[in-house]
Amino acid sequence: MKPIITFLLLISFLGLMGQDLTLSNNETVTISSDATYDDIVLGNKSVLNIDDGVTVTATNLYVSNNATINLDGILNITNNIEVGNNGNLTVNSTGTMDVGGDVTANKNSNLSLDGNVQIDGDFNASGANITVDGIVNVDGAFEGTVSSGTGTLTSGNDNNYTLPVELLGTNIASAGSEVTINWTTATETNNDYFTLFISSDMQAWEELARVSGNGTKSTLTNYEYSFDSETNGALYIKLIQTDYDGTTETLRILSTEVNAKTYTIYPQPLRSGASWKIRGLGAEDTFKVYSSGMQQVNDYQNLTRGFYYVVINKKTVKKLIVQ
Repeated sequence: MKPIITFLLLISFLGLMGQDLTLSNNETVTISSDATYDDIVLGNKSVLNIDDGVTVTATNLYVSNNATINLDGILNITNNIEVGNNGNLTVNSTGTMDVGGDVTANKNSNLSLDGNVQIDGDFNASGANITVDGIVNVDGAFEGTVSSGTGTLTSGNDNNYTLPVELLGTNIASAGSEVTINWTTATETNNDYFTLFISSDMQAWEELARVSGNGTKSTLTNYEYSFDSETNGALYIKLIQTDYDGTTETLRILSTEVNAKTYTIYPQPLRSGASWKIRGLGAEDTFKVYSSGMQQVNDYQNLTRGFYYVVINKKTVKKLIVQ
């Protein structure tokens, strides 16, 4: 029986040493009692919940894509945190995060920190977008720029940040093809304007619009911008603020899903004098037909050879070819 007892004790000992906690893509895990792990690895769109009164300890934390930690308890990372290129880590917190080593946020990554965060080593965030809504204390050096938030960051190399715009909240919503972005500032200092950039993949960004700021102001200001999306699917908006001296800060990256109507003209090309229809057209939709010279055509079901433009709901333009 001795070998069996020894084997059982070895299993118990190995269990106390911890193991990796790996969250797969889109997986949500809630930890409701104290736990110890070697490494925590968070997959794309994964969510880790740590309940109030719970202490979770791990050696390292790795984020390669887009992950969220809802931290109401205590998270101790004894070694390092690394957020990969283009990765996103959001820590929604009423609790405490303690990092014994370094935090590295790589190029084009996004790191949003709330609650109390203590980093014993360095915070390397050059090329990353950093939002601080809690209190972040870095004993070592901080390399990077705090883009937004209402909290404070202090570091050993005296890179302590106060932001030109105190952002209270942001929101993005879509209804059909229409997308609306709202944001509210509590205070503004030398704020020249905001710039909205749009992307479908968070890689390639195009300027969408500029919205004038309010210079220096200490009262609430609400901003809104709406536009019609030309594409369906995931849509990302980057909100950037610019001072009078040209200094820019990335305030937020917002995302929504656009489910706009699509219209298709058939058959296409069309025979001269033949009838045609618009697939996707509802009872509430309207349209007009124009010639290539932009003259309205009333008898649109008896078209002669040429190019025509079909304008749906005064904003969507489709080309109709008649042979």
